[in-house]
Amino acid sequence: MAEKLGLPVIGTIGILLLAKEQRILSAIAPLLDRLIAQGKWISPAFYHQVLQMADEESSHDDPTQSQR
Repeated sequence: MAEKLGLPVIGTIGILLLAKEQRILSAIAPLLDRLIAQGKWISPAFYHQVLQMADEESSHDDPTQSQR
């Protein structure tokens, strides 16, 4: 639908990054963790890339390690 309307397709994680950028969210790591806990698969590399993009790279526990 978005493509038909000429809108960019950014996905759930893209929306989270935009919300963090606009200071609607203070952190996205807990939301990523919740998505993973609910069964959404996110590769470890992408998980870390997203946290880095959101300036949240930290000693945060990595839930992607339990996805295997």
